[in-house]
Amino acid sequence: MTIILRGHDNSLATCSYRRLIKTGGRLGLPVCEVNMKLLPATLLLALINLGCGGYGSGMGTTPAPMPQIAPNTGTFSTPLTVTITDQLQNTVIYVTTDGSTPTLNSRIYNGPFMLAQAGQVQVQAIAVAGGYKTSQVAIANFTLQ
Repeated sequence: MTIILRGHDNSLATCSYRRLIKTGGRLGLPVCEVNMKLLPATLLLALINLGCGGYGSGMGTTPAPMPQIAPNTGTFSTPLTVTITDQLQNTVIYVTTDGSTPTLNSRIYNGPFMLAQAGQVQVQAIAVAGGYKTSQVAIANFTLQ
């Protein structure tokens, strides 16, 4: 489903539902993305009220709690098992391991993973949950030996 709004200055804002989240045998809320570059401020406020405030999947204006990455930043021997947790049910966590900021197109976290190559690794994660905006980015920096 796509919602298209036209601003008073003829700019367009598009909100497309990208996928349904399936967790625990139930379908969650649709996740939508907005092309922020085309939005005048008046349209941005309208989209937040419709539940399309950036990456978030719900109608809230409060960010989802930031995911927790364990272990925390530090120096470790390889292989290192990394676990990411969240505080809400039916949360989808998106993760990167290359130092880039996660988006809704990033890999979905499905459970603990291993980092096996020595060197510097930065893990970043965001949480997306119904009724909330996207969380702040959680970051852990690892030196692997």
